[in-house]
Amino acid sequence: MNKLLTNITGGFPFTLDDLRFQDDSVRLAIADICLAIAQQTPVVAFGCALTVHPSYVAVSEGAIIYNSEVFHVFPHNIAYSGAISQYYWNIVAVSDPAGSKTFENGETHNVYEVRKAVGSINAPLVDAIASFLMSDAPELSSPLRNNIIIAPATGFTKAPLTWQNVAMLDKGKVSLEIGISAVVGFGGNTVIATLPVGYRPKQAIGGAAAAIKSVDQSAHFAGYLITTNGNITITTPTIDSGEDFTIYIAVPAFLI
Repeated sequence: MNKLLTNITGGFPFTLDDLRFQDDSVRLAIADICLAIAQQTPVVAFGCALTVHPSYVAVSEGAIIYNSEVFHVFPHNIAYSGAISQYYWNIVAVSDPAGSKTFENGETHNVYEVRKAVGSINAPLVDAIASFLMSDAPELSSPLRNNIIIAPATGFTKAPLTWQNVAMLDKGKVSLEIGISAVVGFGGNTVIATLPVGYRPKQAIGGAAAAIKSVDQSAHFAGYLITTNGNITITTPTIDSGEDFTIYIAVPAFLI
């Protein structure tokens, strides 16, 4: 990559053009790497998991590669009401207040631009530099990871929209992102999928899951349990028998 030579003595005449050269050099190198690994397709470099709650969707930290540039995703929540039809990634540029500078001519300018990606529901942000469906930004494959798609159990289907039923193996730990449409019953234990050997926990683990009722899109809570034989089980003590729900689970990394 290009390099600013700083080992020459004699009183370097430093100007803003020198910062531009350095910035352009780094950006060109990053753009080349992004182009090599992702071409022109937007991809999720890491993280960016969605967890659905009754009135908001939580987005975890991560990064999006888009148009040969890396955009950080800071953890944030997306408020919503009613049904969810689509999820979007939005590329935005905002000013960091710490970058407010008073120039020699007396004018004040903000020179710290934060370029990042944020999510939105059902419609893109009107002031975004660019927007695209989350379903159009798959997760980036990596030599350090071995991700597999999890097939729903017989009789169940993958949830609509952008959810990918995926188990992500990363350096001896597995995390899960699952969305499955299922008929579940009061107090029942419903096996919605099974993890293959090599992705199963050392001991049973559990947690909370979001359940969206199909008939009216109302939000409910359920529990999940992952056993050592790989069964992913939904326990639904607050849901009436025989109701059709979409179950969303985001499981933090666990040892295998």
